[in-house]
Amino acid sequence: LDLFVVTVSLVLEVVFAVVHEDILNDLVGILVLFRVWRFVRIGHGLVASTFELQEEKIHELKHYVQEVEEMVEKYGGELPKERPSILNETESEH
Repeated sequence: LDLFVVTVSLVLEVVFAVVHEDILNDLVGILVLFRVWRFVRIGHGLVASTFELQEEKIHELKHYVQEVEEMVEKYGGELPKERPSILNETESEH
């Protein structure tokens, strides 16, 4: 989709040099819309990749906490009575 947007954008810019003024105004609006769409796609990509990275970190931390809890129990230590709610969630809930 991004390739399409960039290609159409470049084609429209070339056409602008040849086409009459009234059609040019309509094409300028379309070009602006395509470029805004491109920024939306880039923003979405950044948000999605950040979300995935955070999910990986949460998974690693949950695994670490589980190992530490098992070690504490193995050596007779005492765990706090209340666990943070995020540790009670299953992996399917994320």
